[in-house]
Amino acid sequence: MVYGYWPWDKDAPQFRKAKAMKKKALLISSCAAPGILGRWMYGTHKQLKMTANVIGADVVGTLFTGLIAKQPHPELPEQVQAKARSLALKLI
Repeated sequence: MVYGYWPWDKDAPQFRKAKAMKKKALLISSCAAPGILGRWMYGTHKQLKMTANVIGADVVGTLFTGLIAKQPHPELPEQVQAKARSLALKLI
């Protein structure tokens, strides 16, 4: 799907969804590093935020969890699950 185009008479590209009704988005990511380090060292959050903007979505929440690769089949801690449930309500 094409999200942007460059009109003949414009100096810059335009988002196709600029005038469309905004959708809601949650930014969810994880990493093997400790959460604070992962947010600080990696550009994942910035990239997800930019992608939400490109597709015409308003970010209503963020969930970032670290130390997720300590086990072969990790399970999300209850605290992270609770935050995910509360963020999901913001999509309604």
